[in-house]
Amino acid sequence: MRKPFEFKNFIIHQESVSLPVNTDSVLFGALTNFNKPTNIYDMGTGTGLLMFMMSQKYPNSNIIGFENDHDSLSCVEQNISLNPRFSNLEVKSFNWWDMQPDKPAQAIICNPPFFFNQLSSNDTKRSISRHLKEYDLFYLLERMSKWLAQDGEIAFLLPFEQDVYAEYKEVLNKSQVHIEQAIKIKAHSEKDFHLWFIFGKKSSRNLGKNPIQDLVVYERPGGPFTVESRHLLSPFLQDRALGI
Repeated sequence: MRKPFEFKNFIIHQESVSLPVNTDSVLFGALTNFNKPTNIYDMGTGTGLLMFMMSQKYPNSNIIGFENDHDSLSCVEQNISLNPRFSNLEVKSFNWWDMQPDKPAQAIICNPPFFFNQLSSNDTKRSISRHLKEYDLFYLLERMSKWLAQDGEIAFLLPFEQDVYAEYKEVLNKSQVHIEQAIKIKAHSEKDFHLWFIFGKKSSRNLGKNPIQDLVVYERPGGPFTVESRHLLSPFLQDRALGI
């Protein structure tokens, strides 16, 4: 049984979920900086981790987590009840493909549980979470972008594949979402990039190009965090997790 993950300001229970807390998801929440939204949607909230991170950053926002897995829903409800100081959180059941929000979102954060062109896991629930069977990831990005209010912001953590950035950009532009920040993420210098952090804003005009940045998480295999990643994670992880 997985142990709860203790952060500086909240605890995440994760016994029943297929995808527990990991460094990539915490980095994602740390990298995501919205412009003080009044409401935030966390699509596919899983354990509720990103909801809590957004609540720590934006305590005056109404934050709704959407989840389609029954066990994960129960896990999020448990985490909300066990962290009562975070009173601006709620979780709702939804279907990725039929979802129509009650009102547009000023901000959306999403770590889509769909990694394409990878072998399926032997674990059925984990495989369902990680692989898109009947639909396309790009279609999902386009749908979520349409749920944004004008000038709304959206953040994704997406699989890294060679030359896929142009496709992400094209799909988001269909919904007038223009990428303002793009970061390639790798575990350490000896590894290949494995993730894109994509941050966009819904606007009638593109404000111009933004250079693509790199983020290396660890100084070496199994080693300490880099200075940059430690700085990002320090508001959330306890000192022992940061290696301090």
